[in-house]
Amino acid sequence: MIGSMREATQRSVMRCAFIICCVAPTLAVVGWSIAWALPSHTTAVEGRLQQWLGSAVSIGEVQHPRPREVDLRNLQLLDPETGKPLASINQVFASWNSAQLRLEFDTIEVVSNQRRRLWNLLRTHLESHAAFPWTNVAIHARQAQLTDAADETIHNIAGHLKSNQHKLEARVAFALHEADAHAPSIEVTVLRDRQTSPLETRMLINSHDQRLPVSLLSQRWAERLGPNVQLRGNLLANWLSDEWKIRWVGDLEEIALKSAKITGNGQLEQLDATFTHEGIQELSGTLEVRDGTVDKQVLSQLGIRTESSGNSNRIGIENMKVRFQANDTSIQLIGCCDSATPQASAKRPFLISEDGTEFQIERPTYWLAPIQGIFTP
Repeated sequence: MIGSMREATQRSVMRCAFIICCVAPTLAVVGWSIAWALPSHTTAVEGRLQQWLGSAVSIGEVQHPRPREVDLRNLQLLDPETGKPLASINQVFASWNSAQLRLEFDTIEVVSNQRRRLWNLLRTHLESHAAFPWTNVAIHARQAQLTDAADETIHNIAGHLKSNQHKLEARVAFALHEADAHAPSIEVTVLRDRQTSPLETRMLINSHDQRLPVSLLSQRWAERLGPNVQLRGNLLANWLSDEWKIRWVGDLEEIALKSAKITGNGQLEQLDATFTHEGIQELSGTLEVRDGTVDKQVLSQLGIRTESSGNSNRIGIENMKVRFQANDTSIQLIGCCDSATPQASAKRPFLISEDGTEFQIERPTYWLAPIQGIFTP
């Protein structure tokens, strides 16, 4: 009797143990799924992304395909003050480990007329990075659609944000054309060596011997850099409205370029400029290029010499185009032209003012050469 009771008890215990072993994991999985699906969990994910990205975030759906991996659907970056959308992404795949958060997505669409606001929010977020003393975020995207009056798309975007209590570095690189290893590319880096030091923004434009589009010189691109830009070589630039203003401090006291109109293929169309130099009165005027011909009378008003003779360094200027070239110590404004003596134009500089201030002529190209500078938005 006692033996049979013991066997029954043992069987009951075994059945209970079996049920617990089977049901408990099932309940745990169901509970885990319900917890992830709760609105409070989505809100928590939105809050964490807002802490990392600096703008308000709205997420339509959160899925967890595997541990330490999250699939975010219908993600929007919002203005924290107005609640208006700044950018949207249909699907973001996020993964993380103890060292890094990685965000991958196909396309991000920036809302029309919100680029500058988005940049200002990111800049403010970077300036106050003490709120997140340790951050390591990598971002990879196939393309970004910049929607406005003239839609643009940038490709192969790679970004990286790293910070600790003492140093911050944010870097983003992208190409201007898809599936072209030699397409023009841009890399922007934001640095801060110490917590109390100001942000330093550097931009590297690599043309790869390609023509860069006019948009690089327009307000649309400049909006993301703020009103004041400082390049190495004491080149100061301001973008106001659709004007492109430059102050050059060097051999020339100042060159102020206003309303520089560039055609869609990168050619200079019109240049309203002011030149000053030690010992020379200010010269100003408008340089216009029509059908590849420069008005020489206007060039004379600007102090650009147009005569050509023998071994003289002063050569005729026609079909003038402008580009910039920079290295670590100086920036050169380089004019390219087709003169009456092409061999001379390939070797000799033309003078843009008195007293030997020269801009060296190189091969006849009409694009922006690589530019590396320090930007202070």
